[in-house]
Amino acid sequence: MGKYLKHYQEDLKIASLSIEKVSRSGYEIKFDMNLPGCPINIKDTHKVLLDGVIRVRDKAKRQIQKYLEKLRGY
Repeated sequence: MGKYLKHYQEDLKIASLSIEKVSRSGYEIKFDMNLPGCPINIKDTHKVLLDGVIRVRDKAKRQIQKYLEKLRGY
């Protein structure tokens, strides 16, 4: 994700990731990042931890790309 946000100051690129073990459904993964004018909040549940983290990462990438396209006007 850093390559998409390379023009932003370091203090604007702060994100948090929390992972919680949920009994039956596996792992609950939450990702939060606040970009100027666009909070990114993703919550997902997956039985396999690594698969869930990858899915959350991909969702975050898509949201960041949409945000940047919106800023550029196309």
